Amino acid sequence: MNAHRHTVLVADDYADSAQVLATALELLTPYDIKCVTGGQAAVDAADDDLCACVLDVNMPGVDGIEVARRLRDRLGEDRPMLVAVTGHPDSKDRASLSGLFDYVLAKPVPIDSLVDLLADC
Repeated sequence: MNAHRHTVLVADDYADSAQVLATALELLTPYDIKCVTGGQAAVDAADDDLCACVLDVNMPGVDGIEVARRLRDRLGEDRPMLVAVTGHPDSKDRASLSGLFDYVLAKPVPIDSLVDLLADC
């Protein structure tokens, strides 16, 4: 990840959930935060300035898994850090997600853990 990047994208299909997480990150990190509702909005909002994407896995339509795949295909090694957020954190799900995402967090998101992960941006 490049040091010049300074934006974190938060995507969830529930606008309130996305906004609560985005607000916490605005208060606790030095990054600019983009907050979107839905997977297609995340794909559309992804740009070269992103240091990380925090993606709800189970969004309808374009889910977080598809967003991560598209970003990997489009940006390759120059992609942002990809953080999966899931309400189904059993070990089977974590194992399948860990091959696509850099990190997997269970809902409710442990904000201190997320802030620590974002320190690597």
